[in-house]
Amino acid sequence: MTLWPLPPGKQIQPKDVQPPPRFTIRYGSGESERLSQMENGVGKGDLYDERNPYVSVMKSNERITAKDWVQDVRHCVFDIQNSGISYSPGDIVYIMPKNPKKAVQVFLNLLSLDGEKVIHSIEPLNTADPVPSVKFPIKISDLFTNYLDFLGTPRRYFYELLSFFATEEREKERLKHFSSREGFESLYEYNFQAKRSFVDVFSDFPSCKPPLEYLLDLIPPLNPRPFSISSAQKCHPSEIHVTMLVVSYTSPINRIKKGLCSNWLANMKPEEAPKVELWVKKGPTSLPPDSDNTPIIMIGPGTGCAIFRAYVEYNYYLHLNGKPTRKMMFLFGCRKRNSDFFYEEEWNKYVSMGVISHFAVAFSRDQDKKNYVTHKMNELSSEIWNYLQQNCIIYISGKSGNMPRDVKRELTNIISQHAQLDTQQAENYIANLIKQNRYLTETWL
Repeated sequence: MTLWPLPPGKQIQPKDVQPPPRFTIRYGSGESERLSQMENGVGKGDLYDERNPYVSVMKSNERITAKDWVQDVRHCVFDIQNSGISYSPGDIVYIMPKNPKKAVQVFLNLLSLDGEKVIHSIEPLNTADPVPSVKFPIKISDLFTNYLDFLGTPRRYFYELLSFFATEEREKERLKHFSSREGFESLYEYNFQAKRSFVDVFSDFPSCKPPLEYLLDLIPPLNPRPFSISSAQKCHPSEIHVTMLVVSYTSPINRIKKGLCSNWLANMKPEEAPKVELWVKKGPTSLPPDSDNTPIIMIGPGTGCAIFRAYVEYNYYLHLNGKPTRKMMFLFGCRKRNSDFFYEEEWNKYVSMGVISHFAVAFSRDQDKKNYVTHKMNELSSEIWNYLQQNCIIYISGKSGNMPRDVKRELTNIISQHAQLDTQQAENYIANLIKQNRYLTETWL
């Protein structure tokens, strides 16, 4: 306490005393229909952001994996005509998802909340706390549809605060145990390992019905989902394309879990002109300027190819307009040619036109012996070394974990072989590429 004293007038809250809510809610009557309909704000182009997103319309929602394939990958197209939005290859589009109406109703029923009740304002009691980014007036059902992540997994503090609202003694004791030091392993097993959602927890603890004011403390806001833009605006002036895996898996407690944003988008029907809130930000990687004709190597298995589709399309635009194109090598990987070889016709077209200089695909399940992008790197080791001698930039995109590590290891072998360096010297070579921004990765969990 001597190192970090409390502010004047503040004291430590005893754990057995229920803390006050951080927000006050003012209810009232009035129409909220206009707010349940998404409208564009006044922002233009790069002024769109999380508080003022652009309301796009989905134009296309095409499955690009075989119908009988285990993974469902979609190519989604969003209309940005007259939005003022501009983007470059490598940029990111952020999409704000919505909770399914059925799940919202289930949650409201669990907590005995009236979804039709209208909220006119939500104000923090402490002026230092952030004001919720909510448009008022709003129905309670719309608040849970558009703003609160009740399908996510709770944090530890959730159980501590929830224990104050348990009216059944056994539920109260169990919640207190979860929030104690002794209950850490039990909480880990129940909550994090089993990936329970807020809906699951309230189903398991039916006596807990905290007021809405406290739910704003208990449940975090919905977060936007980032996607690499898989189109070049020079080829699609009024569109943003996204290559998206529809996430679905079985949890350790045998409950089907689905990615909120990907399933929300996958269920949309373009003929109904569904609205999607989005905005664009600069990505972590980008192409060199047109005046810099540096060759590039792109390594992107699975949906990691998304960003490289934008890079290749931009090179295609230069080709069509008679401008100097960039030398490109693209190494793609998937499981089966007839199941998840995304954009096969496009890649072949670009190769035939010379837009892609070197192209190779690793099919990991089409033969008895596994075949990955690293095997293709080995086959093309002379060409890769030739690119390195031309001061190329290497881009790696895909799931984090084994792939980026294996690619780096194979590149180390290629450099060691062709430059006649030992392993440490080859690793130093790559470290120097990283310092020069010539070895760039974009990975995700």
